Amino acid sequence: MTLSDFFAGIDLHDSMIEQVIYKKSAEELLMIIDLLNWRQSAYKEEQEAENLIRTLRFTGVTSYKTDPNIFVIDSNDIIETRIERSAGGGRVTFILSAGFGSGVIELNIEAEHAEWQ
Repeated sequence: MTLSDFFAGIDLHDSMIEQVIYKKSAEELLMIIDLLNWRQSAYKEEQEAENLIRTLRFTGVTSYKTDPNIFVIDSNDIIETRIERSAGGGRVTFILSAGFGSGVIELNIEAEHAEWQ
């Protein structure tokens, strides 16, 4: 699914990124997310868990950058998600909480597609 289509149907605010696995040679990035399922439009309170551990898979990854350059993912809250379209897919920018009083972390991923794995 294209990045803009995938992210149009999902709310990641306050969900947590638990781990990022970047496979540069395979042009793939896996992001383990503790998803706030109750924030999703299709959530069925009586039938589904409020939180789910999901793996978000990006394919056709041409770039993965973080700012600051060196940090450790440690259940960082997603504050904001931004999508920019481009001819070959697009760019997703995740703004994450770096912890109490520590500012923010930016994750930038340029990819063709995103999907739940």
